[in-house]
Amino acid sequence: MVQVKKATVRDAILASAFDLFAKHGYANTSLSAIAAHAGITTSNIYRYYHSKLEILYSVFGPWITAHLDQLEKRVGRMRSPRERLRAILLTLWRDIPRADNGFNNNLIQALAIATPSDGYSRKLLLRLEKRVSVLILANLPPHHRRMAKGNFLIHALFMAADGFAMNAKLNGPVPSITALVDFFCDLLINAASSDSETSMRAPSGRAHQKMQKSSGAISTRRSITPTLPRR
Repeated sequence: MVQVKKATVRDAILASAFDLFAKHGYANTSLSAIAAHAGITTSNIYRYYHSKLEILYSVFGPWITAHLDQLEKRVGRMRSPRERLRAILLTLWRDIPRADNGFNNNLIQALAIATPSDGYSRKLLLRLEKRVSVLILANLPPHHRRMAKGNFLIHALFMAADGFAMNAKLNGPVPSITALVDFFCDLLINAASSDSETSMRAPSGRAHQKMQKSSGAISTRRSITPTLPRR
């Protein structure tokens, strides 16, 4: 006989998991505690989810998506690219790490103790990175959007977000977070401007080769100390 899964039971499991993860953390929450809080048996949970990690992802995905939905709405009402960029970074590094008793930290805990049998997947991470990447790059000058190549910038932002999430859970909010965000915004925007100015001034072709040869000759004649070999 085929067992029918009930949406009400599934919802009860997720609501229970969210409450317990938020209060006690992923590592300190057992499947039996989730089941008891949901008013079902532990064996009944396995009819709906294969592991505690799968339950967390089922809760975390909608939770983080809701935060990004709200962010996109706020950013859409802002006029200045710098203002929008600042709002994005403050959300990633300050607001999300603080939300719901540092709920974001549960994912870090989960991945730290996960095993191959837990069924970890990078799909959610890649989807979130892609979404944030679109938001970030939309507020950088067009000539500087090559920073997205290889997703190095987004990887760095997400790694920083993980660090802020852990710090928020252990030590509370970072007092200098707004100053750090302002510094990073200036770094991105000014770097874009500087890069553009440098590329406009840079010589090319034969003129550049002549400058290199001339510079090398002058350096050879005037050098007092020998050039050290590269490591």
